[in-house]
Amino acid sequence: MAISSPFDILELRDEGELITRVTAWEEGPMTVTPRDGRPPKVVTGVRLTVPREDKGTEPPWWDVTAQTLRPALRALAPLAVSSGRWLRIVKYGTGAGARFSAELLSPDYTGGPRADVLTQAGP
Repeated sequence: MAISSPFDILELRDEGELITRVTAWEEGPMTVTPRDGRPPKVVTGVRLTVPREDKGTEPPWWDVTAQTLRPALRALAPLAVSSGRWLRIVKYGTGAGARFSAELLSPDYTGGPRADVLTQAGP
């Protein structure tokens, strides 16, 4: 099923991280408009619904369009939802060459949410 708008695309800084809990997730096509003026295109994205207190702005989700990160999120998101553990995503590099790591943090993690994003959204 398609992911509906509004979108809030996760745009991490180089070596930035997102640490959040995940209450629900979905994967599906999204129509995105590149900032560089190219025409809109359809990509498969992953929406991570998060607690409102973890993000601090509306809507209460992050939309991930990085195709190299999708397989990891497909594996980790259901575990994050069922266990309540914190999910950590780190971005390395910029542009099309950027790569990501993703992991579930230790059950005793107490550091709270973090979002090193290019926009002003985040805690």
